[in-house]
Amino acid sequence: MSVERVRHCWLIAITVALGFGQTKYVPPAPEQPIPFSHRVHIAKGLDCKGCHPVPEPGDFATIPETAKCMACHSTVKKESAAIQRLAALHEQNKPVEWRRVYRLPDYVFFSHKEHITKAAATCETCHGPVPERDALRKEKDISMAACMECHRAKGASVNWPVGLGGKGNEGVSGLIKQTPNSMGYVELIYAIQNKMPYGKVKNSSGDFIKADLASVSGAAAGAVKTMPEDFRVSITNAPGKTVYPIASFTWLLVPSKFSDAGKRDALKGFVQWMLADGQNYAESLAYAKLPPEVVAKELKALSKIQ
Repeated sequence: MSVERVRHCWLIAITVALGFGQTKYVPPAPEQPIPFSHRVHIAKGLDCKGCHPVPEPGDFATIPETAKCMACHSTVKKESAAIQRLAALHEQNKPVEWRRVYRLPDYVFFSHKEHITKAAATCETCHGPVPERDALRKEKDISMAACMECHRAKGASVNWPVGLGGKGNEGVSGLIKQTPNSMGYVELIYAIQNKMPYGKVKNSSGDFIKADLASVSGAAAGAVKTMPEDFRVSITNAPGKTVYPIASFTWLLVPSKFSDAGKRDALKGFVQWMLADGQNYAESLAYAKLPPEVVAKELKALSKIQ
């Protein structure tokens, strides 16, 4: 079942507190509409691709239709209450509304075929010990940091023909300082805070612009006319003579519907503060403020959250 979400974009910092010395939290398995044991089915000889084929072009692994399940369960355990529910859905030509365990953001592209054929990835690589589980839960880290760590370990990162690579702002800046006549890129706030020299970049109008808060906000303002309702827009190489070309929003994904009114009101209040008084703190932290036109669109979307 898909959860409709409202996407909010910011040009301000969002910080996350990390706990040290704690065991990794593994969320419980979501309650499924029909109990399904991967352990039992795999032990009986079923494999992943038998139930989850990856049709061309190979981007997505599919969920089996009820006909696939009933090919066996029309005779196997048909007296079970769970199988009877499955059979009823099959007769009504309705799918099982399975609850997803792993979910990637909309802007992330992941090809199952590429990872299976080129990286020799297995189900366990990204989904954990599936053959041992009666109920699947989110045991593997699928954050961008974890993906990049895996890519580096397997040598799947870009192999530049010349030069050296550094990890993060610290690694890149450290190599630049140690290498004469070298260049690289870091986040603007990092360059400002560490008093690093940085140059001008040619924008879409042909003008060479040095990054600052005004030129980044200008890039955001230029995107208002084409900004969709879900705020999914790129401001890289945005139009405008004074616009810095390498800029981006940071997005905040917020559910459009809450079952807990208290949490809904608390979050809406916090976001409203971010869009109003919170904007006054952005520039002192070396982050660009959201243009008024973007704030107006944000408030309109915020009002629709239920």
